[in-house]
Amino acid sequence: MTFYISANCKLKFTIVDGGVERRCLAVPYELKFTETQTEENHRPIREEIKEDEWLMPRVPGFWLWIRDVHEVFFLGNEPTKLKHIPQKVLDATADFLSAECAAALRDWLDKNMGVADDIKDAITKTALLGRLKDVTPFCDLKPKEREDTLTRTCRIITSKGIRERIKYELKGGDAVFIKEGASSSGS
Repeated sequence: MTFYISANCKLKFTIVDGGVERRCLAVPYELKFTETQTEENHRPIREEIKEDEWLMPRVPGFWLWIRDVHEVFFLGNEPTKLKHIPQKVLDATADFLSAECAAALRDWLDKNMGVADDIKDAITKTALLGRLKDVTPFCDLKPKEREDTLTRTCRIITSKGIRERIKYELKGGDAVFIKEGASSSGS
């Protein structure tokens, strides 16, 4: 069974797996309804919209409008499969997923990685992805989703003759090259 959730606030997930990543769309809604309009994105609150006598006669038309919007923008009966996804929505979705899934990866990295002496000692992207495939919750992600989560959370650095080493803001500090093994420094 698949559930779809629509909300007017950012949701908080305990784990973001491939299913959440495939189905999630974050739509930035920049308009704000306020008593006084002090900014360009502010709109006046219309109290009459909250009244049943104003709203009820409009409900059938609203459902027809929703149906028409659905047919224009969505593929089939899938409420998260858009025919065209605007760049603004793609960016907002990537930011949301990055924050959600990256939090679990940051926690894991902070507990299991230490500071490398230099780039040559740093863990490689391939080695870290190999390690993550056996770690819950990352083992539930497809390889591409695991790699995307890593690249959203860490910087992948290639230097002369040294390929794809991981640089990360360990324990919220400055970005450093990391290696396997918990760090005793910076704790």
